[in-house]
Amino acid sequence: MSHKPSFTAALVGALLVLVGPGVGPAQASIEEARRQPIVEGESAAGIRLGDSEDAVVAALGGIPLPAERLAGGARTDLVYELGESSGDWDITIRLTFTSAEMGVEAIQMIVTRRPSAAPPYLGRTTRGYQPGQPIEVARALYGSPDGMILASPGSAALWWYREAGIVFLPGEIVGDDRHETRFIVLNPYLSPDDLVRLVAER
Repeated sequence: MSHKPSFTAALVGALLVLVGPGVGPAQASIEEARRQPIVEGESAAGIRLGDSEDAVVAALGGIPLPAERLAGGARTDLVYELGESSGDWDITIRLTFTSAEMGVEAIQMIVTRRPSAAPPYLGRTTRGYQPGQPIEVARALYGSPDGMILASPGSAALWWYREAGIVFLPGEIVGDDRHETRFIVLNPYLSPDDLVRLVAER
């Protein structure tokens, strides 16, 4: 592909360490959220870009973990931890705000599972991709990415599709006891600077 923007940036390191306890959403909301479709440039887990904090809390059915405030307070991340009681899988939902007027500007997820467990996020993108499916499936459905983002030095690259409004890790990071994948829904046609502003370490 020609004339596509490309850059490498560091994502929020391990998506930040949170301090303090939180009350997760009700089990019914967890089950509903992980079955929702992923609409590129629009929504995931039942949350839509532009939703207010009140709308997020209503949709996910519980109190989030303490909000992270970044870049001198210009960015706030609302975080939910969803998990199965056996510990077979976990889903972290991170919702990024830079102003109340804009509402949610990025829907970020980290999805982890034990090797023996099925992929826990059951929704698919509008093109049919389920988080964690192999790189060959991602490339067949989306083609080559517009840019690559590194979660940390030496880590696997996340793929950015600027026109579609989605960033994801094709396949999974395979560990001895956990497999991990990530995806982020954000507005289409962002500039590299705007992408960094929303999801990268400042």
